[in-house]
Amino acid sequence: VRNVRDGRDVLVDVKTTGIMVDGAPDSGRNMQPKSLGATTELAFYRGEAAVKVTKVVPGSPDARAGITEGILILKANGKSIANPNELSEAERVSRGQLELDVFDPSNRQEKVVKIAL
Repeated sequence: VRNVRDGRDVLVDVKTTGIMVDGAPDSGRNMQPKSLGATTELAFYRGEAAVKVTKVVPGSPDARAGITEGILILKANGKSIANPNELSEAERVSRGQLELDVFDPSNRQEKVVKIAL
């Protein structure tokens, strides 16, 4: 991870446990529930941890809501999201509705996106 304050690289151990995809242990590539339809990774925005969308499945809830590759997810239902597992948990307890605070680097704007699962 690159420390944005001083530009140095910092070694960070990341351990993923208990992640399941299609009923089998995941290799770590898909870091959130399949129902959202996106693959994410850890990112940083204004010095804070966030989640970056790296892939969106066409026709998925994320795609229908306008989520595209490169978007940073900052909050889900009002709670800060610091890693892909926190996004998974927010989806799990969402009761089918997620309100995401996102940053779109293509137009440098923050916005709120509502997703029906």
